[in-house]
Amino acid sequence: MLVTAFGAFLRFFRLGEPHAVVFDETFYIKDAYALLTFGVERVALGDEKNPVADKMIIAGDLDFWKKCPAVEDCAEYVAHPPLGKWMIAAGEWLFGMNPFGWRFAGALVGALSILILARVARRMTRSTMLGCLAGMLLAMDGLHFVLSRNVLLDIFLMFWVLAAFACLVVDRDQARQRLSDWYERSLPTPAGPGLGLRPWRLAAGACLGAACAVKWSGVFFLIAFAVMSLLWDAGARRALGLREPYRGVVLRDLTGALGALALAPAVVHMASWTGWFVKAEGWGATGSRPRARGPPSSSSTRCGRG
Repeated sequence: MLVTAFGAFLRFFRLGEPHAVVFDETFYIKDAYALLTFGVERVALGDEKNPVADKMIIAGDLDFWKKCPAVEDCAEYVAHPPLGKWMIAAGEWLFGMNPFGWRFAGALVGALSILILARVARRMTRSTMLGCLAGMLLAMDGLHFVLSRNVLLDIFLMFWVLAAFACLVVDRDQARQRLSDWYERSLPTPAGPGLGLRPWRLAAGACLGAACAVKWSGVFFLIAFAVMSLLWDAGARRALGLREPYRGVVLRDLTGALGALALAPAVVHMASWTGWFVKAEGWGATGSRPRARGPPSSSSTRCGRG
């Protein structure tokens, strides 16, 4: 906890400085406020070369939306799914449309990720010292520090991926314990038993769905973690000496894994788009007439928006 407190202090100390819109904050703070206000992203005044809306926000003027003949004509192009922007919006709702408000969520998940990593390292190594060391290294990591104090989506993607991994580690330990208990109580079979409900793997699936709802690149972690989880199951069965560990995984674990690591992520990801489903003003939504507009420029793509 002391390591987490230290990391939290570094991330929250003078979080509202600089009192300005920094780097790609210009995209996400307005998208987040649009979600909070309209339920979907909306076009603001100005552009990257003439950030009229940014100047208005810093001055405290929140009427920075582009005026259109019809509301749906001002639909903003959506470069990323909405969950990360909703998380930013939560800070804006709590503390206002100001630098501290829009940076709050990033600093919070940055601090929480230090705690999660320390706990995961402690569980995997069975060493409190190594767990604290892992947490301290993350607390002092320069990239993590910067991402925690600026409004970019990468910190939220990292948080949900790390949370998913933590859930899978707990699920792995519980699955091994169940297999060990079964082996001691029952006659061994070639494939082994089913392991029943696995809520931690379901939680991991929900976290991976949230990662995909922050950035599309979360799907790569989803695929990798699903394979890893099944290989862990096979390894646990093989460690007991079962003659058909992989057949056991296919027969006993695969169906549950598909539900937890395929269906659950899909449900969470689709739920993140609720505003787009219920509002006709979203980009490309049924009945909307978005203005003719291309995807973000190459410069914004290089900076992380693409």
